Amino acid sequence: MLSRLEIGLADEGVRVAHALPEGLAGVAGVGPLIEAMTYDATRVPFTRGLRAARLASQAVSIQHADSERGQSPASGRSVDVVHAFGGAAWDLSLDVARRIGSAIAFEVWRMGLVDRAVSISRRDPQVQRVFLAPDITIERRLKAAGLTAVRAAPWGVHAIARTRSAASPDRSVSIVITGGGRDARATLAALEGVGLATSERADAVIFMDAMAARRSRAWSVAKRLGLLGRLSLIDDIEMRRDIALRADILVQPEAVGEQRSVLLDAMAAGMVVVAAADPGVSWLVDDKTAWLVDEHTPRVWANTIARALSDPSRARALAARASAQVAQEHRATTHIASVLGAYQWVVGGPRARMATKS
Repeated sequence: MLSRLEIGLADEGVRVAHALPEGLAGVAGVGPLIEAMTYDATRVPFTRGLRAARLASQAVSIQHADSERGQSPASGRSVDVVHAFGGAAWDLSLDVARRIGSAIAFEVWRMGLVDRAVSISRRDPQVQRVFLAPDITIERRLKAAGLTAVRAAPWGVHAIARTRSAASPDRSVSIVITGGGRDARATLAALEGVGLATSERADAVIFMDAMAARRSRAWSVAKRLGLLGRLSLIDDIEMRRDIALRADILVQPEAVGEQRSVLLDAMAAGMVVVAAADPGVSWLVDDKTAWLVDEHTPRVWANTIARALSDPSRARALAARASAQVAQEHRATTHIASVLGAYQWVVGGPRARMATKS
């Protein structure tokens, strides 16, 4: 999602620099048109000022290099907007924005960040800010909490022209279990449900995020169910879309009010999504974009997943509805336009010329 946003902003003439925690620079993909910076993500409060100063210096250095090439921002600022992704980066990003005199955009990508947004809205009042809500449920919650600088920016994906055959008894099936594994009970119930649904399918292959498996202690459950020979653990599977989007079914066990672009990508790719019902994610609609589970028991998960395996025509119909909904409501171009509009709004000018993202 970040790569799509970066490329789209660059196409609109916005100069983008991507700030990554040290240690991730060689892992996270940064496009050839994007300047990459690194920062120390150590969560030691009394060192934040020094870390912010170093990152601010990198951003200013990029602007100076642009000036030498005749690409200075029209506003005269080193950076127009700092766009902060990930709540752990919010405080550091605000310090950077204050130091370089830029505005800041906070991405409120999960419900759990609403209270943080209210708290940080009171800090450094001289810094212009905007809170981006990728879902109407988050937008409403932010406004109900008294915040006024809120803009809607639903995440978007590219439609994938792919003809996918629904899972059927006459061919092997692959299932991806995503999520962070922080809700261990839900994650283990979903894993057991997958095991029950595929108990007669020796050819079924299951992929799971390695960190989620460790957090939920899924290995012992997989061993008890006899799944070890069919279960593959993938490091940061949501970044490995080349694997995740080739599967037949994507299972999202957790309902914690988080926006996850991998679910949108799966719908766009024609996969069947089976997810926990989540009132914090408005675009998860039962029998329209996904089959939702509202009771975290292995049997309910198994019954829902078995529906996708045993009724290919019904599964194809669901996938088609989800793909059409995503193509209409979650286009990458619309997301880019919404973010750019928010940048323009918060800087009070017709165009933001440079944005840094962390």
